[in-house]
Amino acid sequence: MYQSARFPVTDVPRDETARDRRDPVVVQAIAAVAARQPMEDWWALAPGVRTQAIYDEIRRLDWAWLRAAVAPVQEDADSPRYQMA
Repeated sequence: MYQSARFPVTDVPRDETARDRRDPVVVQAIAAVAARQPMEDWWALAPGVRTQAIYDEIRRLDWAWLRAAVAPVQEDADSPRYQMA
């Protein structure tokens, strides 16, 4: 079995060391998507459907982060002190 040196695979899902290497955005996306429906329905979905739902949630989280990061800058740009006379 091929195992990437860059992304080590662990056989123990609750291994604390492995948990620290997980991307928190991906973990948050998986938890959010899985929580939207009963667990039985989640596992009944095709793997491709689950994966697409996770990717969609990651995009939604990225957009939410971007809007929150840009909002203060936009507010400053709308401030009268930044506008030309």
